[in-house]
Amino acid sequence: MASFDIVLEDLPVGRFFQAGDRVHGKVVCRVLSQTKMENVRITFKGKIHTVVVRRRNNTQGSRHTERHEEEAILFRNVADLFSGNHEVQPQTLEWPFDFTFPTWVGYDRKTNTRQEWSPIPPGTTEYCNSYQAPLPPTFSCDDQGWRNHGLCTIAYTLKVQMNHSSLFHSKEHKKTLIVESTSPPTPYPEASSIERPLNVCKWSSNDLRPVQHSVKQKFKHAFTSDPTLATPCIWFQPALTLPLHLATGQSLPMSIRLHWRRLNPTDPESPTIILNSLRLQLTGLSRIRARGTFSDYENEATDDEAQRLFTNLDIPVPLDGSPVTALPSWGLQSLKFRTPGVVPDFSSWTVSHRHMLSVSANFTHKESGHLFCASGAVPFVALPAYRGLGEERVAELPLYVRPPRGEGGKGEVDGEGSQAPPAYESVWEEGGATAGQGNTAAGGSGAGVNGAPAVNGAVGANGAPAVNGGP
Repeated sequence: MASFDIVLEDLPVGRFFQAGDRVHGKVVCRVLSQTKMENVRITFKGKIHTVVVRRRNNTQGSRHTERHEEEAILFRNVADLFSGNHEVQPQTLEWPFDFTFPTWVGYDRKTNTRQEWSPIPPGTTEYCNSYQAPLPPTFSCDDQGWRNHGLCTIAYTLKVQMNHSSLFHSKEHKKTLIVESTSPPTPYPEASSIERPLNVCKWSSNDLRPVQHSVKQKFKHAFTSDPTLATPCIWFQPALTLPLHLATGQSLPMSIRLHWRRLNPTDPESPTIILNSLRLQLTGLSRIRARGTFSDYENEATDDEAQRLFTNLDIPVPLDGSPVTALPSWGLQSLKFRTPGVVPDFSSWTVSHRHMLSVSANFTHKESGHLFCASGAVPFVALPAYRGLGEERVAELPLYVRPPRGEGGKGEVDGEGSQAPPAYESVWEEGGATAGQGNTAAGGSGAGVNGAPAVNGAVGANGAPAVNGGP
């Protein structure tokens, strides 16, 4: 009987990994009773799993459900920590491991589509159709509907598995790693904005007349089209300067201007329009697809990720069309998120994630107190957070190379069979095994505790001798 634990060392800030980051540490195995061990293996894997469910009612009144699943393996690195057939006495064993997150991953989907295979930049609504793509971030989405149901997960895990002497007995332990998107390798894009017109605001009322009509004027207004007797109105269309793309930490000022005009001679000549409040909402749009028998099945999910209401602005907006600053500085960090952070826009083979920025502005006509509301939305690209990833470091990040297939056909690199792995201390002093370039980490065997003999060349604690070939 044995228990496992994965201990990571030198964790990044916030415990979030990026593409190209090193993942290293040790596997701690606590053998509680005499156990016969054949193999201990650690697997470093990233995958995308999508599920699309379709439900429909047939003519007999029953419901038919179709479930379509697709799994894309982004990378899979395997390292044998222990091999051989030995009886292990109660002790604590430790094996080091060292992996590296790839910067690019490859997946050959081979769909029956007429689209050409070409790279698609992040932030678009389409899927990635090229063989290679940047490493996507950790992501999950579950959109449950009565007829359609979409589910997707992008996960990165470390899994340790021990095989006992019996064919049907094994023990495993998993640890999930959180990955955020890496910064673009090119110089980081500067924040840019675009002017977005909102919907038209119009209000017609007799309360806008300086002097109310007499009975004769009311009859004349009802049966004629005299423009001097028309009901006065206020008409204007606001326009906001909204950002096209931003990353956490970047900020831009947000300005507003009005396109105002008089429709009738009776309209107020210079109404005072006051901007009272602004409401910003960031909505995530996720498209999920899974392979079917003859075609792909898709599902789209929406989720309100963040919002913020800016009140008590009380900003007079000029009528001549000149812009005025509504918010001196605005960025993603100004919003209130439902989750710890925003997932940047990305495109993969089966999952595409993008954003929409919606804005709602409330105005007041100062003379009458009438309220106006204008709203609009614009496509918005959420960039990865800049974490000081310079051009020199990006150039050194290794590209992921698909490992050769082993004899078992599982795609891992073959180990050295039953040959004893090196001791934990010797490997660690030499800097550990590296899995980033060759996609295979050479593990070491454990060290005995309290004088118990170690296995496969390991060094026993408290001066206990190492034993090669079993206890």
